Amino acid sequence: MNRQTLDILYRYRHLVGENRDRTARLLKASVLYFASPASFNDPFDCRVHYSSSGSVSSLRRKAQSLYKKFIPALNRTERRRRAAEDTKRIKGTDLSRGIANGLQSDVERVGVLCLSEYRDDVVLWSHYAAGHTGLCLGFRVGADATFFARAQPVCYSASFPSIDLQRDPPMMQVEAFLLTKAEGWAYEREWRIIDHDGGPGEKAFHPNALCELMFGARMTDDDKGFVRACLAGRQYPVSLLQAQPVRGSYALATQAVEP
Repeated sequence: MNRQTLDILYRYRHLVGENRDRTARLLKASVLYFASPASFNDPFDCRVHYSSSGSVSSLRRKAQSLYKKFIPALNRTERRRRAAEDTKRIKGTDLSRGIANGLQSDVERVGVLCLSEYRDDVVLWSHYAAGHTGLCLGFRVGADATFFARAQPVCYSASFPSIDLQRDPPMMQVEAFLLTKAEGWAYEREWRIIDHDGGPGEKAFHPNALCELMFGARMTDDDKGFVRACLAGRQYPVSLLQAQPVRGSYALATQAVEP
């Protein structure tokens, strides 16, 4: 991946249903919700697929190393036991498929936070901010190195990745599972933070990392008042912006607004 680390990464939010409370928690308590890949809107996202022509014993060893990478909490004995069960249940060419099925369940237990390079993409606003009625949050990456600096860029491909257990290096396998999407999603310019140990749920970030908040072009005054109330008790200042359609163009302009 050749996309360089950015100073600010963005998260689109809306205020519909449970997301209203979740957004309030984000602004008041400085927590972000990591989702399970099983909940993603793309059925091809984070799908595990392997191929291999290796021996059963070599695949068993490879399975142990993958369990170590994807489920660090397992001790050595447990990794060996699970890999042995995989090889006992499945014969021949079905072995890699069986390992993939087992790892798919484990991948869906990790927590993933999706971010973007852009704050002004009209399609992202439509998809993830309820038709421009929500907001977009900017997080300063360097303000919390243990949190946002862990973000990795998603790569986009015309074909589904097929990973060989024996041949492909571990980093390529990680990218194939969790950091590769169909090229049709490339407009998102997505970055992801992956929590292998903690799984889905709320994770705390340093309050100083939240540096920008942009109101959507169709956000109501009532919702703006709600957001401002949520920001009222924050220790660190947040720059407020307003998104506005550019006349005669399929673009959004950004204007600073008073706190």
